[in-house]
Amino acid sequence: MMKDVLNTKLMFKLRNALRAAIKEAGKSVRPYWVAKVNQRSRSVPSTPFSAIWRALKERLEVPQLKHINEQRENRFIAGSYTNFSGSLKYHLFIPSNYHAGMPLLVMLHGCNQDAEVFATGTRMNLHAEQLGFVVLYPAQSKLANVNKCWNWYKPINQYRDMGEPAVIAGMTKKIINKYKINPHKVYIAGLSAGAAMAYIVGSVYSDIYAAIGVHSGLLYRGINNMFSALAAMKTGSEQIAKIEELQNKNTDNDHHHTTNLAGTQPLIIFHGDSDQVVDAQNATDLMAYHRQKNLLNEQYHKQTSTHDSHTRTTYQNKKGENLAEQWIIHGAGHAWSGGSRDGNFTDENGPDASLEMARFFIGVN
Repeated sequence: MMKDVLNTKLMFKLRNALRAAIKEAGKSVRPYWVAKVNQRSRSVPSTPFSAIWRALKERLEVPQLKHINEQRENRFIAGSYTNFSGSLKYHLFIPSNYHAGMPLLVMLHGCNQDAEVFATGTRMNLHAEQLGFVVLYPAQSKLANVNKCWNWYKPINQYRDMGEPAVIAGMTKKIINKYKINPHKVYIAGLSAGAAMAYIVGSVYSDIYAAIGVHSGLLYRGINNMFSALAAMKTGSEQIAKIEELQNKNTDNDHHHTTNLAGTQPLIIFHGDSDQVVDAQNATDLMAYHRQKNLLNEQYHKQTSTHDSHTRTTYQNKKGENLAEQWIIHGAGHAWSGGSRDGNFTDENGPDASLEMARFFIGVN
């Protein structure tokens, strides 16, 4: 209701602006006409409404009203961002119940996708509207990669304050400031090449991103060119032997582990076990690496549950908070689980990865 949105000051501004507009349009009226029609004659001024409206628009500062009206409907707007490291376009979804302090999820598309196709395929905007968070979709340029893949395998894009990660992080900061996002509730996720880049950006900018989501992605460590990237996509990470050696030192029979590395950044992984583009071994490798890298002095409990459609493994601390989750989707290929057929690289039959990621991120403390 308008009365719930407009404050008293703005109501007075409307009244005074309308009164002045009518006078300017050629008809002087008594002050009470603004509040109601003349009670005796039920008449209205004879001045044409179009003239009054033109005068009113000139008098009234409409940005306030425009801002209120925009907040009543969700928006999917396009923009661009440039900093010292490059330029990227983006799309931004703002839910209809937008308010200051909302969470932000950054979503990185895969190869042969763009921001709009990715948003459609994942249906993340639908969940953002229902759960109340903003979604940022950076878009890779064809000039940077002919297939619009994120160049995650190049060393310049694997470090802080360099390459594509610096642009994505800078863009994220811009949206945080402009839309008054809660800085403690910013997350990043992606698909395939976008998932690999999401893990890089989330890791090297852990001061910005509170958690990471990886769908059909892989570990970037030990990869520095296209050839090593293609090899890892087919067989898994070359780092796995070192990872397993470390992991075995911290394993006991009741699945309680203590590690001695730094930080705790929650991670959720989805991967199809029939993926012919990025082998599912990469999900195991990435989780093993992440556990060793992030679970400092955290005693955690590992639990695995198997269902017809998937196997889910969770890692929780002693407070019952999720540190990491791994979802292996049975029979799924290289596609976003639970996605829409209106996009590409989606699988309608699997569990809803978008909803589960949103649930995981919202639960991050």
